[in-house]
Amino acid sequence: HILLPEGTYPEWTARLKARWATTYPILLERVVFMPRMKWERFMAMLSHMDVLLDPLHFGSGNTFYDAMLCGTPVVTWPGTFGRGRNVAAAYQQMQITDAPVAQRLEDYAPLALALGRDPARRQALRTASLEAASQYLFEDKLAVREFESFLADAVTAASHGALLSTAWRPQIQPR
Repeated sequence: HILLPEGTYPEWTARLKARWATTYPILLERVVFMPRMKWERFMAMLSHMDVLLDPLHFGSGNTFYDAMLCGTPVVTWPGTFGRGRNVAAAYQQMQITDAPVAQRLEDYAPLALALGRDPARRQALRTASLEAASQYLFEDKLAVREFESFLADAVTAASHGALLSTAWRPQIQPR
């Protein structure tokens, strides 16, 4: 089954179900709408999921980080806009070389199905993601150090009545 959160407003879910009833009725059998829940319950459910789908054209955002706390693989397609590229970028930051990132839109669903049907690969990704997220995602302080550098340089420039150059770049080297 595919689990989806209920819409913020009940009529959103009702409209979607009505649309599916006329266009893709099989979805009504395969998709379960879950009520919104507290974070603890959501995390418990997330830890039992085989695969999480990064919503196309929207992006997972915080949900990806929640999934990495459990190691639940997130299938993604980077898309055109930045909001759809966060998961692929996080996998790259985590140095997960076999991440479930579809190269083309038409590869997204087959990739999700293949991963959903391959328990060994899912477990390998879960193990690798837990380790890599701990090391490269949750404990990576590079962005914090760069922001600190920006603030220090901006305050120094302002104390001299100047602005930072538009060419300013942090001088902190990634590990």
